Amino acid sequence: MIRRSIFKLRGYHNALAREELATMPPLTHGSDPYDIMKSDVAAWLTKQPGVLQVLFNAVRNSGLIKFDPDSKTWQANPDTKRIDGTAYSGIRKER
Repeated sequence: MIRRSIFKLRGYHNALAREELATMPPLTHGSDPYDIMKSDVAAWLTKQPGVLQVLFNAVRNSGLIKFDPDSKTWQANPDTKRIDGTAYSGIRKER
């Protein structure tokens, strides 16, 4: 069964992403310890224009990022809250 929560039935980019995903070859997606940056699946996905557009649309539509017309750049939305309700600082802490 295919879940369709991100890829709705209409829209050019969603259709393009579905076509791209249908051509995905067998790839690995794990390492020990797990690291998404070493995933062949993630690397392949990021090279697919339709998949990237769907991802961008999902992030934009969620309100996590916003467009600043003055600087003409996309930025993290300072009003975005963490799951625990605290605000993001905009600085990623190293683990």
